[in-house]
Amino acid sequence: MTRKSSKVTIEDVARRAKVSPGTVSKVLNPSSESGRISEACSQAVRKAALQLGYQPNYHARSLLTGKARAIGVVLNQGDAEENGAPFWAPMFNAIDTTIRASGRHVVIVGAVDDLTDVANGLRFLNEHRVDALVIPGFVFAAHPISATMDSALPIVLTEFHGPTSLPVVNLDDAVGVVEAVTHLAQLGHRRLLWMGPPPELHRSCAVRRDAFLKAVQNLGLESTELCLVRPRTDQEQVAAARASLLNFIAEHSGFTAVVCYEETAALGAYAALANAGLRVPEDVSVIGFDDIYAPVAWPPMTAISHQLQKIGRVAALRAIELASSDTARAGFQQQIEQIPSQLMIRQSTATAALRG
Repeated sequence: MTRKSSKVTIEDVARRAKVSPGTVSKVLNPSSESGRISEACSQAVRKAALQLGYQPNYHARSLLTGKARAIGVVLNQGDAEENGAPFWAPMFNAIDTTIRASGRHVVIVGAVDDLTDVANGLRFLNEHRVDALVIPGFVFAAHPISATMDSALPIVLTEFHGPTSLPVVNLDDAVGVVEAVTHLAQLGHRRLLWMGPPPELHRSCAVRRDAFLKAVQNLGLESTELCLVRPRTDQEQVAAARASLLNFIAEHSGFTAVVCYEETAALGAYAALANAGLRVPEDVSVIGFDDIYAPVAWPPMTAISHQLQKIGRVAALRAIELASSDTARAGFQQQIEQIPSQLMIRQSTATAALRG
């Protein structure tokens, strides 16, 4: 008969498995010494623990191993909303899934009392409540702590482009933009339109625009540019892009494809082209960037994927590596990993049509 787990001790398991309590502890709390125990002995201990319904004491295990078996994700609600929480959801989901798959807990750390979210995350590390931290770039940029920049603490940043010695996982925007221009050239497009905010607005605005212009030049194509205002909400961005392109179409013709800085602008382009009596993709091909809404647009949008899931997964794996190390980041060489953006070809691009 299985005993209640609350009353089962290591000593009970040891008696059932006919080993010492120390051996039970080593088997059920893996460490560098676990490998010295035979597989047959380990199986006997696990079988006894299962039969008795033994549940290890989380706090006791943490004291024994020096590990919390948890990784913190720093995320303040205000920062998330300010930076488009739904947009970042795939990255956070991938972080969560990857960490849980490693047998660790995920702890969301936010601001509390007089501590910012980043400062509170550092407190969690110092108090050994978590073994590592993942901090999104927009959170770190909003609440930086200078000591963290050169810290040996196990911290991984995502989508961060400032100076730091910490490991960083970023998107390479340019790769997907070049793929997009190349894809259009292969479809026979020779006159392309770029729609995006002014390059000085944000680093990514300049990187994506420059990649577009360079690819156009390298492939011997022609291009023109429509500079967009960038309102706060997605709905406003779609409406603003629609109005801007409608005005542009009234004075310009001949372009057969549009490449947009983001997919909300591309959705606005869909609407403007429809209002102007032009079809996507029969008359004008459209490509967006991000790949959040693109698969459910109509027609399904060819888009450059931001690779948020891969960014989240790689960041989580790096945090797990740091959390698993007994020496934290001692001797750890800083890495900036670039995840290439990727063109996802769907039904909004087709062979170029002749337009006067």
